[in-house]
Amino acid sequence: MKRIVKKYGITGVSMDMDYHITPSGIILYIQETIANFLTSHNVAAFDVLPEGRLWVISDYNVSLEAKQPYWPAEVSVELWLGERGGARAYFDYVMRDGKDEIFARGTSCWSMIDANTHRPLRLDDHISHIEVEPEMVFGSHAKADFPTPETLFAEYDYKTLTTDVDFNSHITNRAYLMCAMGGVDLDFERRHNAKRIYMKFLHETFQGETLHCKAFSCKDAPQTICYQIFNDSQTEVCRIWIEWQDREFDLYAVKKGLVR
Repeated sequence: MKRIVKKYGITGVSMDMDYHITPSGIILYIQETIANFLTSHNVAAFDVLPEGRLWVISDYNVSLEAKQPYWPAEVSVELWLGERGGARAYFDYVMRDGKDEIFARGTSCWSMIDANTHRPLRLDDHISHIEVEPEMVFGSHAKADFPTPETLFAEYDYKTLTTDVDFNSHITNRAYLMCAMGGVDLDFERRHNAKRIYMKFLHETFQGETLHCKAFSCKDAPQTICYQIFNDSQTEVCRIWIEWQDREFDLYAVKKGLVR
């Protein structure tokens, strides 16, 4: 199987106060689809852990359309292995709304490491049976180029809980995004959509640690905000860039396209 398509309903877990699908919901459905894809090839996290191996995520890179689907729409994720080289596997994907229109596309980089030494493993030794579909939604898997963080304008903290723990017993990557977006002004969030989200994971964190987020404006990019997240030891654990775009706020927009 080269490609997988999974469908998900937007629920209270994956929508904002105005019924739009959230960036966290989008990441949730992408990760869920990758997990299903790996499971179908017998290399899911629970397959490789008894052999002393772990899957780790390096980054997410997502581009979003201005129009995002509303609850209770059903969305789909079509995903494939776009490239495999050395210690990196790149999963490319598109997301479609209930009208089969693409509203998000992107790529995510995953690696497999030794559970004891945390050293990266050569993927050709472990997932060579998965066929590569050499289609890349961004044209290449080169290092993303983003504007330079410039002026610090906000700081806030996020206390991690048991519910933030993932299958590796680390804090889930979505917690970093929720930490970053948790300090966004409510009025700003209701009048803007994320246009592009890039998340770079730098260091693992664990239940009970406090995440300290600093929000920076970016040089020559007025609509882009860089969120740098640190642990209690002031080690940077995650860096997130979000390019925002304006949207018209309509409190009752969810009703206009609703089929009862």
